[in-house]
Amino acid sequence: MKIYKNLILSFLLLNLTTNLSYAQAQVENNTAAPEIIRTPASILESIIDVAPNPNATTTPEQAVVENEIDMQTHPIADKLSKKMPSIGRIEVQGVIGREKQSVGSGSLITTDGLILTNYHVITGHLFNPKNTQLTVTFPNKDPIKANLKIVDIVNDLALIQLEEIPADLELIELNPKIPQAGEQVYSAGYPHGWSLTLLEGLFNNLTTNEFSPQYILSNALSAGMSGGPTFDTSGKMIAINVAATNKLSLVIPAKSATSLIEKYEQTLKNKTFKNYSENIQAIRNLAIENYSEVVSKIIDAITKSENLKIGSFNLPIKNSLFECWSAENDRENSSLERIPSLNKERVLIAQRICKTPNEFFLNEEKEIGKIGVLTYYYDNKNSTKTLYDLMIQKKYNGFISSFQDGKCFQENLTNSSKTLQNMAFCVSPIKATKQLFDFSTIGLYKNGTEYVFVIKTFSAISQENIKTIIKYVKTI
Repeated sequence: MKIYKNLILSFLLLNLTTNLSYAQAQVENNTAAPEIIRTPASILESIIDVAPNPNATTTPEQAVVENEIDMQTHPIADKLSKKMPSIGRIEVQGVIGREKQSVGSGSLITTDGLILTNYHVITGHLFNPKNTQLTVTFPNKDPIKANLKIVDIVNDLALIQLEEIPADLELIELNPKIPQAGEQVYSAGYPHGWSLTLLEGLFNNLTTNEFSPQYILSNALSAGMSGGPTFDTSGKMIAINVAATNKLSLVIPAKSATSLIEKYEQTLKNKTFKNYSENIQAIRNLAIENYSEVVSKIIDAITKSENLKIGSFNLPIKNSLFECWSAENDRENSSLERIPSLNKERVLIAQRICKTPNEFFLNEEKEIGKIGVLTYYYDNKNSTKTLYDLMIQKKYNGFISSFQDGKCFQENLTNSSKTLQNMAFCVSPIKATKQLFDFSTIGLYKNGTEYVFVIKTFSAISQENIKTIIKYVKTI
């Protein structure tokens, strides 16, 4: 356990950098009109049809407003006409110059002024509350200041609260029921920070990611619509806009939002803080705690991986959580890698790269929650043993030296099967928080002329997670 003690000691000695860059969640210097997906019964034709003339002199904002058509002409109008004014444009602004750092959308959901939006929309304020402020602007109203109340990193959600509550706005009701495939849906928000817009689409399916599920819709959200609502035909919010890809949209189920509201009511809502900075710190701590709980479940599942036979090795690296890619070559015709010191012989027989699909946004500098397993298998029965061993050791040292901005600790050991020769643990602090670390393990296994490197990488995990991993990899 000497290496473990050294690892923990290193955590106490590491100099964590706390200079944070401003997060800019959704601002894009893009002047193009929002892309519109049309369907046979497109509501867009009755609300907005933006196809700007390249010679036009109007601004994008004016183009959207001037092309709006009375929403009363569409059947959904009765359901949404009173809901749309309750969708606000959210901005993170600099305190001094009032410069806009990020823009998104949000929905008024409670009588005490809670606004539901995306975590990535307000990240700049979470990590720099002294120099930024939140504002919410509803249609035809002045901006209203708001305060952050709680965030959910895993599901990309946040609750903010208005300092003043407009009296004439109707609350938007959440509907946690999963829609039926092919059901009509309507996504609203402020594309690129322009005027409030509504897009029609169809509900397609639920993603298979069990840790942060999302719905897939057949419409194309634009930057700035993040955090806005997606309605069903009854006018209730079934999801929260989050992203678009390949003319499809991803939205967060309303059930995740109701869970966040419950978490807020059980934890931070009734707590008293000395000041807003203390409140923000509590929000960050709770967010990291909840994120770490999810990562712990993923790591626990990985420790139960099944054996995968690679050459003469049986390695517990097979897991349904992973998406894997591999390449294999025979010993005589391998083209994966050439070893110059071994008379140009090629000895890398197979490589396998796996990763979990989970990847969460922390801030503009860091995506977290990524876990990967890289496996490299070598065998060359014809090589000079000394040169071959030296080459493998050099390769092992190269893997360690490639780990930047952190510290690595090595130990020589042999496991019960007498195949594990060397193990290294590398750790690097995360700038944005003292509670999380990037962590890697590098294991070298040997059996005769066969060698296997197994490199496991973990992005932004807690010290408790690291303890679990060390205990696991040393017993393989």
